[in-house]
Amino acid sequence: MERLQVGQHDLLAPSRMNDRSFGLSRALLDASLLRLFGVGIEPRRITALTRMTTEKTIDSAAPAAEPHPLDGLPPLPGFLNWPDRLLSRIEDGALSIAAVALTITMFVIVIDVCLRYLFNSPLQWSYEVVSDYLIPFAVFLAMASTLRRGEHVEVDFFVRLVTPRVRFWFRRINALIAALVFLLLVGVVGQEALRAMQVWEMSVGNYTLPLWLSKLSVPLGLGLLTIRVLIQIVGDSRARELR
Repeated sequence: MERLQVGQHDLLAPSRMNDRSFGLSRALLDASLLRLFGVGIEPRRITALTRMTTEKTIDSAAPAAEPHPLDGLPPLPGFLNWPDRLLSRIEDGALSIAAVALTITMFVIVIDVCLRYLFNSPLQWSYEVVSDYLIPFAVFLAMASTLRRGEHVEVDFFVRLVTPRVRFWFRRINALIAALVFLLLVGVVGQEALRAMQVWEMSVGNYTLPLWLSKLSVPLGLGLLTIRVLIQIVGDSRARELR
């Protein structure tokens, strides 16, 4: 180490050539701090201050997380708590059945593809079982639970441009139209499912399977979805009136 004279201060600087610039910068910083505040600063404090400044800059530059679609919804009123809990349990059970159907669909398709291209011996019943049974159960039985969690795909570009009051009425009108359409579908497909049950309708193909079981999944899923939409309409409107 060698001594470096900066103003009236006699400071130590590194003796090696590659460390001379760093020692001179540190000496100038120490001299300035001593002249202004009467204090010096250690290299460890410089590193800590640099780290804190960098972390604060990164945190401030990080984008804010997108709000969940259910964050802005009002809570359900008290008189809808027990119907909501009961319906939620039924929806969770239907969602479990849908998950099992989707998992079986994945395994059946993978096995069928492997047997087809590796051994030239595909499953003869895979298409009928997947299209007539597994897919309807996987899709329709999961719709109500997905709506309860606010995970359906929705286009909210224009809704974000209006005031909260207008947005509330947009949601109500949209939900009422959806409920009417779902009720109409439940009536139509429900009658078809009952007719298939009465005549014990069977599939025509390599294997004869009861089609009424597949058709029954559609009105069940749409019925749960309709009840969930109606509960959200009444709950949101009632909660807004009580504000």
